[in-house]
Amino acid sequence: MSLKMTAPTTLPTCSELVGFAQLLELVGLEAGQVQEIIGLGWVEPSRTGADEFLFQRNDVYRLIKLTRICRDLEISYLGGSIIVDLVDQVERLEARIRELEQLL
Repeated sequence: MSLKMTAPTTLPTCSELVGFAQLLELVGLEAGQVQEIIGLGWVEPSRTGADEFLFQRNDVYRLIKLTRICRDLEISYLGGSIIVDLVDQVERLEARIRELEQLL
C-alpha cells in the first residue's frame, strides 16, 4: 500500500488580526492595562461574534512602543499615546520628504 501525497489546492493565509490573549503575551501588558488603552480610544479593536477583541498587527507594534515609552519616561498611557502618535507622524513626514527628494 502506498501513500499518495497531494498538495493542498489552497494554503491557509496568515491572519492580520491578533486575539486579546495573544496581544497580552506579545506586548507584556495585563488585561486591565489594555482595556484602559482601548478606553482612551488609542486602539480600536474589532470584535468577534463571541464579543472578543481582535487587534491589527500594527496595534501590536504601537502598543510595544507605548509601553516602552511609558515605562522609560514614567508617564501615563495618555501621555505616552500622544508621544507615539507624534513620533509616527514625524516618521511618515520624513518618508514623504525622502520620496519628494527622489523626484528632484
